[in-house]
Amino acid sequence: MGHGGARVGAGKKKGTVNKKTVALRETATKKIAELAPGELPLDVMVENMLFWQRTSKLLAEKIMELGKTLQDGDERTEFLKLLQKFLHAREQAQACAVDAAPYYHAKLASISIKGDVNATVKHVLGTMSPREAMEAYETMLKGTEIK
Repeated sequence: MGHGGARVGAGKKKGTVNKKTVALRETATKKIAELAPGELPLDVMVENMLFWQRTSKLLAEKIMELGKTLQDGDERTEFLKLLQKFLHAREQAQACAVDAAPYYHAKLASISIKGDVNATVKHVLGTMSPREAMEAYETMLKGTEIK
């Protein structure tokens, strides 16, 4: 009688959002859109990234101009200050890009073997040469079945 107890694949999947969370997100998004159109968190992240990117480009131009005429200590001090601001702007742009990236680029999923994993591993380890195993692995990565 196989009733009761834990079963493989049963229950809520990890990372699945419930109805309450979905409703809360929708309400928050609508509220933000009403109060500040074009100011969603992702919009702000991208805007900040672009601001810091543009700022770093302007600073790079100033650094290049100043670098051509460096002579005395005051100019070198100004050059170093500009260089420090430039590096800070690049770091800020990078941080904003890292924050915004998951919304634009999906993470790569892990590769899974369909069927009985133990049987597949035993088959590969027990009967294939290293070269055949590598070819089978490459075939598996392409998404076709191993024969």
